[in-house]
Amino acid sequence: MTRTTEEIIDELDSAVTDEDALCDVSKTALVVRFEHECKMILHGDPDRLDKLNTMIENGGESIGFIKVAQKGPKVKVVSIPLVEFIDDDPVNVVLNELCEVLEKGLTSGNKET
Repeated sequence: MTRTTEEIIDELDSAVTDEDALCDVSKTALVVRFEHECKMILHGDPDRLDKLNTMIENGGESIGFIKVAQKGPKVKVVSIPLVEFIDDDPVNVVLNELCEVLEKGLTSGNKET
């Protein structure tokens, strides 16, 4: 399934839910995988489409979303693969590793997570 970058940005915008508004802090980002790194584009970034187009032109591939939500001292980080990568084990490994790194970095120093 091939989608346009506009469709992927629309999906990024749709990934933000009413439940996110109930959190103290909530951020959703599109994850773009390159050969040796991943980059993220935040929902709400006014240049998100241009950034995605540039990343794709430079060899990147959109693979999914990372959502970070904080309510009080609790931090939750989840990944959502794009539909075309739902059953792609290497993509899910990358997304899960990103979640672990983000959660560890965001909760270091907190007694409750």
